[in-house]
Amino acid sequence: MLDYRITRLIRPLHKMNPAEPEKWPKVSLIIPACNEAETLEEAVRSKLECDYPDLEIILIDDRSSDTTGEIIDRLSLVDNRIKAVHISELPEGWLGKPHALTKGLEVATGDWYLFTDADVHFSNGSIKKTIAYCEEMKIDQLGVLPKIRTDDLLLNAVLLTYIRLFSLLAGFWGLCKPKSSAFTGVGAFNLVRRSAYEKTEGMEWLKLEIVDDVGLGMLIKRSGGHVSIVNGINDLKIVWYPGIREMTVGLEKGTYSTLGNFSLRRTAFWALLFLAVELSPIAAMLMIGIIPLQILGVVAWVVGLATSIRMAKWSNMPMLPAFFFPLGAIIFTGMLLRAGWVGWRRDGIVWRGTYYSCEVLREGKRFRLP
Repeated sequence: MLDYRITRLIRPLHKMNPAEPEKWPKVSLIIPACNEAETLEEAVRSKLECDYPDLEIILIDDRSSDTTGEIIDRLSLVDNRIKAVHISELPEGWLGKPHALTKGLEVATGDWYLFTDADVHFSNGSIKKTIAYCEEMKIDQLGVLPKIRTDDLLLNAVLLTYIRLFSLLAGFWGLCKPKSSAFTGVGAFNLVRRSAYEKTEGMEWLKLEIVDDVGLGMLIKRSGGHVSIVNGINDLKIVWYPGIREMTVGLEKGTYSTLGNFSLRRTAFWALLFLAVELSPIAAMLMIGIIPLQILGVVAWVVGLATSIRMAKWSNMPMLPAFFFPLGAIIFTGMLLRAGWVGWRRDGIVWRGTYYSCEVLREGKRFRLP
């Protein structure tokens, strides 16, 4: 039922028609990039094609060892809206991405900050529509959910499982209620009003926060700002992971630190509880001779399938992977358990080529799941 509330309450951006402001405020688009040579240029060009009238783009080369820095410099020479920032060293006590975002903020001059990733593609009118919506609704921080692109059936089934679980844990249904204490952030598109950001402790408060995008939403909410979220499946596109293997590795840092709170036992508990809930209809249907339980299992399975199909439609994903939701849940649980094991063995995480111990990360952790 919570999945239904999420898909009903979070509005699709492409169906909104907010009134345009009398004057378009300046937007600083802040894009950190670490070894993003394969995706950066094409994604930046999609942003350059946006019809927003007052836009600056800050490209941050965060200690890249590939040609990311060269691409950034070349792009800055062909379009004067682009500012190039290069980082060669990471100060002690900082995660790479929050530090890169801080360097971007130091040169940003916009009335709005738009944080995004180096592989996200924008539609032509996406910035205009989100700014108009925020100005009309007096929103200080807006997360926009992207369409995740992949043609892999199995990966789609796992991604659908991830989207469902993340939506529930993040409390998306509460973000659309003015009096709710809920907050979140979306790394693909995190739009923040500068005046609201200046009332907060700033990015330094998040210097060791793994989920910096959610932490940014927390900052704005803590300072009394109005936060919200919309569905941008027709306006933002991203190839999040090219395959199962890459997603398995990519989930290591966030799973052990956020879901597990640096505990293998806690990670395993939540992973296995999720799997038990997902597979309970099938277990009930296999109880031969206990007809009431079997009927209940069939009903629960149908509800689960309907929920999965509805979430796939809401996410603009193919319908077929929705029918494989039990398999997606099994694989996803395996990813969570592996992430917990790897984090426990390392006693920390590796992110952007740098190792961070659990002891250090615990001191700077800001966001905790309920």
